[in-house]
Amino acid sequence: MSHTPRPPGHARVHPLAGRRIAVTRAREQAGDLVRELEALGAEVVAAPTIRMARLTDLAALRAALTRVPPYDWIVFTSQNAVQVVCDRLPEWGLSSRDVARALVAAIGPATAEALVRRGVVPDLVPDRFVAEAVVSALAARGEVRGKTVLLPRAREARDALPDGLRALGALVDVIPIYETVRRRETAADWQRRFLPARSTSSRSLPRPPYEASWSSWASRLRRPAGSPRR
Repeated sequence: MSHTPRPPGHARVHPLAGRRIAVTRAREQAGDLVRELEALGAEVVAAPTIRMARLTDLAALRAALTRVPPYDWIVFTSQNAVQVVCDRLPEWGLSSRDVARALVAAIGPATAEALVRRGVVPDLVPDRFVAEAVVSALAARGEVRGKTVLLPRAREARDALPDGLRALGALVDVIPIYETVRRRETAADWQRRFLPARSTSSRSLPRPPYEASWSSWASRLRRPAGSPRR
């Protein structure tokens, strides 16, 4: 039985051909990664373990965006923060111009691109995409002492950014605007999504505790031969 030869360079162009990869990022943030993996030949299965949930009471955010005088800086540390802030602007009679009354910093290129899509061009994007780099980049722009900084962010987040800015004398207002929530699914949901149909009947999946996310137990699944490990 003959096999059709692969074209020259196939392995280099599609190095992930034949691999099934589960992407566990929140669905609204997984698009770019999914497209890149598919371009490399992978079969991608969307298996988000978390989702973003906007907080119900955003009165503090509204007051901050209409503050007089405006903040010196607004720092966005995620695409989720951009989404929550910009989605609320029309309801409050505001626009991207109201955000841009302040200088705007984005923690990385994905967050910067999300801002640009909403009509806000960031004034600062650090070379490294971590909180400490934002602190260093702001300090490199000039005196930070006495500057007012608005930080709309997740309810659960590291304090490296606000603490670092406060150590330099900045006046930082941290406003939680969303939280990450673990998705609740059954073992059967995961089985249908990730395992190939021909093998689902022959595999026994452990049932995860209700409180645990899939990331805490999915590694227990047997990997097909030759599958790469993270």
